[in-house]
Amino acid sequence: MPEHRLPRQVLYSQLMGAKRSAGGQKWRFKDYTRDLLKRANIPITQLESLALDRSVWKVTCATAVSQIHQANQARRSERRRWCLLRRLSDRTTPPI
Repeated sequence: MPEHRLPRQVLYSQLMGAKRSAGGQKWRFKDYTRDLLKRANIPITQLESLALDRSVWKVTCATAVSQIHQANQARRSERRRWCLLRRLSDRTTPPI
């Protein structure tokens, strides 16, 4: 992809002199994309070579979406379990 194209500038550029906002840094499109690639176990260095072959990219994206979905389900079920155990322990604890 040529250097002047917008997707390349967004994915590979760095902000100069950016300031932090109160409450934490705002997520840019680039940050969100890199986080998704990291969670999907897609190396950023191989992104362009994977995307060149459409069938490989399709399979890679499908498996990545499946992995992220399974991880989210596991996280949600663990959170539900933790909340349930906490509620049960609050009920069984005798008042002082």
